[in-house]
Amino acid sequence: MSLQNLDKEKLNLILKTSEGFPAQLASSQADVFNGKLRSSTFGHALTQHLRGVAPTVKKTKFCSLHDMATALDLVLKTPEGISALQKLPSSKRETVKAQIAQIFDIEAELATNPPQKAKFTRADLAKAGIFRIGCRAILEYRTRGLEPHLHVQSFFPELGSLEITRILAAQSRP
Repeated sequence: MSLQNLDKEKLNLILKTSEGFPAQLASSQADVFNGKLRSSTFGHALTQHLRGVAPTVKKTKFCSLHDMATALDLVLKTPEGISALQKLPSSKRETVKAQIAQIFDIEAELATNPPQKAKFTRADLAKAGIFRIGCRAILEYRTRGLEPHLHVQSFFPELGSLEITRILAAQSRP
C-alpha cells in the first residue's frame, strides 16, 4: 500500500494484511515500566492487538479492526505521525507516539492473579474523564518495485496504571 493518499480504508487494508505477519517472536509480552505500559523489545504479531485472539499479559488492545484503523488514521495525521512518515527510512522501523482526541473501546489485561481481561467502553473512559488517548505505532516502509509501501508492525492504545485505576473506579460508580 502506497504512502500516498492514506485514508481509513487503505489503513484498514494495511492492518488486515499486517495481521498474520509477526513482528518478531510471537511469545513476547508488553511490560509495565514506571507505571506506563510499553511494548516489548521482542515484538509480537499484530493480531495480538485485537480482541479475541491469543491471551496476552499486561496489554491494551483496540476492540475492533475498524477502531484500530480510525485511530491509526488520526495518529498519522498528528505532527508526530506526519514527521515519522516523512522521515521513515526504507526497511527501518520507526516508533510513533501520539495523543489523539478520540476514544475507543479498549480491552486491557489487569495485573491481578490470575490476570483478567477487562473491556473499557467509550462511555467508561468518558465517565473516568478520559477524552484523549495515547497510541503507539511501529511503522516500517518498504519498496516493492518502484512503489513505497507502509507496514504496521505494532499499534496499540497506551493506558497507564493510574488511568486504568480511574476507569475501574468510574465503572463501579452508579
